[in-house]
Amino acid sequence: MRWMIALGLTALVGCSMEPAQQILGTLETDRIQLSLDSQEPVLSIEVVEGQQVTAGQLLLTQDPARLDASLASAATPAATGARTFFFLSGC
Repeated sequence: MRWMIALGLTALVGCSMEPAQQILGTLETDRIQLSLDSQEPVLSIEVVEGQQVTAGQLLLTQDPARLDASLASAATPAATGARTFFFLSGC
């Protein structure tokens, strides 16, 4: 019985009638992470740190050499699965 009273008193001591402290403000960030869909080397960065940009503005240019090469190899008949048949006549 005593342990129940001690447990009840402990629970009451943990409760407080003071209101919880509130902190008001805004959360701001000064860094934006830019992730690219391709792993091509960056040739040039068109903006400087701190510069404001707009939607659709060019931020950087990437080297298209590897992408162009992979597109060219994908366009070959072997890559597309096309087959060439030769017919022999006169046999």
